[in-house]
Amino acid sequence: GYNFPSIPRIQQKLLEFCAQADHEVHIADVGPGFGYDSLMALLTKKAKVTAFEKQEAQCEALHFTVMQTIL
Repeated sequence: GYNFPSIPRIQQKLLEFCAQADHEVHIADVGPGFGYDSLMALLTKKAKVTAFEKQEAQCEALHFTVMQTIL
């Protein structure tokens, strides 16, 4: 989230699930802030993430980060 650190145990379980899946995983990230958790899921190459963020600055930062990292 925006002002909160990642929750390592939950994030680790999500990333393990994505990495071990034998199919594409679809994730809805509500309030992703700058999207670091979403980005980590995307980097497994097995996740499709839809992020819902109401703060325009955070949404723009998330978009920029994803474009720079993934593409």
